[in-house]
Amino acid sequence: GFFVLQQMGGTSNPSEEQLALVTARVIEIASAISETAASLDGSGYFEDSGFDDEERGAALSARLLEYCASVEELDPNIDDHPQPRRMARYLLENVEFDVLQAPLPSALTAKPKEVAGEGAGLSKGVKFGATLAFVAMLFVLALYRDAAASVSASLSTSASSASGAMTRARPSHLHPAHHRGTPAAGGAAGGGVSSGLGHHGVGYATAMEIALTGTTG
Repeated sequence: GFFVLQQMGGTSNPSEEQLALVTARVIEIASAISETAASLDGSGYFEDSGFDDEERGAALSARLLEYCASVEELDPNIDDHPQPRRMARYLLENVEFDVLQAPLPSALTAKPKEVAGEGAGLSKGVKFGATLAFVAMLFVLALYRDAAASVSASLSTSASSASGAMTRARPSHLHPAHHRGTPAAGGAAGGGVSSGLGHHGVGYATAMEIALTGTTG
């Protein structure tokens, strides 16, 4: 491994132009994995640009290694080289500049499948969220309907109970059940009155007849 590194060479004191070129290549490769990295500058940090998880960090390291023609024992990890400029310096010191300045193959700037599918994943997530919201709404409506039915039934029961209570509390002189003996007494009294009037009625009729006869005569 050491022999290969020596054979590949490297630049112990890279120029500013070399640093700028390789830094731009590093950012371009990183941007294919995380779109946030497109706003990176040389002194920015990878972990602040979408590389705060191991999976993306490992993906970037793998692409940078491919960019460097898989130089043996090269380890372009973002833990040791957390900024694009520092990563570029590390690569320049260990890889031949001719390799680093070569045009980037399209494979290094293509979005990984998991990144390219982020939009679809987001769309699925939004649809799933909308479905959950719809189900929750139906559940709430069902609860509201059941609650309304329960309240209606309760009100109906209360009204029936109140009506029964009012019937039971009605005064005795208004309740038919308390007058069962009264009609008989009334009838008896009425009968007595009628009977009394019946006795005197004959006398009144006779007197009226005599008076009329006398007047006529």
